[in-house]
Formats: sequence, structure tokens, C-alpha cells
Amino acid sequence: MWRLRQVLLLLLSFSLAQTDPLQRQNPCPNGAIPHSRRYMAALLDYQNNRICGGFLVGQQWVMTSARCRNVDMVVLGAHDLKHDGETYRVDKNYPHKDYTFKNNTFSNDIHLLKLQSKVHLNENISILPLPTSSRDLSERTHCTVAGWSPNQEDCPYMLYEANASIYDRRKCQKFYPKIDRGKICAGRQTQSFRQGEMGDPLVCNGVAHGILSYSNPCPPAVYTRIAQYLPWIKKTMAK
Repeated sequence: MWRLRQVLLLLLSFSLAQTDPLQRQNPCPNGAIPHSRRYMAALLDYQNNRICGGFLVGQQWVMTSARCRNVDMVVLGAHDLKHDGETYRVDKNYPHKDYTFKNNTFSNDIHLLKLQSKVHLNENISILPLPTSSRDLSERTHCTVAGWSPNQEDCPYMLYEANASIYDRRKCQKFYPKIDRGKICAGRQTQSFRQGEMGDPLVCNGVAHGILSYSNPCPPAVYTRIAQYLPWIKKTMAK
């Protein structure tokens, strides 16, 4: 009986190791193909500390979250931030003037950074298109997210990516009751889904539709709905 119990415990522990993502041989998120997300930007403060994610939306413009303050430099064209990428200094910051935190939600959470010089577009750096209309995405639209924050200390410091799907706004309000039309929810119901960090883009059909604003430990995450701010974006990028 004792030997049988030992065998059963061994089989149980082996089974858990196969299903629990924390016990897998490789618990790290999926690494992106090098330079496949050529629009991605890493935002640094004056001490070269990475503080947020972002993405290139014009030859002299980077978009991110309004929560990302004190951005001094932007790294573009990187896959492994420790070994590659081009650095551009920020000239001016344009957070949305009506950005606020109220009722446990961040409203108008969008921020444009104007760089001191135009970016040299090349095989590692390109612009991510913005929406052309203010229409909502339909539920279950397939999207992707990417960023440099793997959430595991032992994972390589490179660009990661994950799949996500759009949530209907009414369903999302069950998780976040205060969200409005300026927000969009997306996620994937798996334990290993990587939520990302502030400013990371939500990309659907090759177009930037969201900016990661905030999230709970489990999906979905809340993104600023870029289509809601097209007039503000156009006006700001004309400066």
C-alpha cells in the first residue's frame, strides 16, 4: 500500500508539472520574430531606465499612455534592448489635456511624443498605421500585443508577443464597471497570457487600435481606444 501511494503521488506531481505554466520547462512568453514588430518603441527616462512601451505612428511621433511621464529618450528598431536599437531624444510631450484618474479608471489615457529629429525608416523601423474611422471593433476580433516586459526575471530581455481577442464592451464592464467609449478590452483566457506594460500597442489587422492603460492580473486588459481620439491625434501631430 505504501509503495502504491508513492507511485500515485509521483504520477500526480508529473501531471501537475505538465499543466501548470509555472512548472513548465520554458515558462517564458513567446518571443517575437526579431524585428517583426518594427514599430515598437521603448521609452526611457533621463537615467536610461525603461519606464514604458510605445509605438511609432509618424516619422517624428511616438504614441504611448498618458501615465508615462518624464520620458527623455526613445529606443526604436530593437529586439534585444541590451544589444541593439537606435536612440532618439524627445523634444516635446503632449499628454491629452483631459487625462484624469477617477472612479478607478484612467480617462483620456493617450500621449504623443514628438522627437527632436525625424526617424530614419529602415528594415528594423517602420510606422504603425492608425485607424481611419471611429467605429468599434467587433467582439472576438483577433489582435496581438507585444512588449519587453516578460514578467519573469529569468526570461531573456527581448521583445515578446501574445495573441488577444476583443471583448464586447458590456462584457468588459463586468470586470471594469467604469469604462467608457474611450476604452476597449482585449485578452486571452490562459494563465500564461502576458498582459504587457503601459503604452504597449494593441494591433488588430495590422492597425494600432489600443494603448495598454491598465489591467488586473488576469485578462482582459483595458486599452485606450485610439479611434476615439483621431481628431485630437491629427491636431496634435500637425504641431
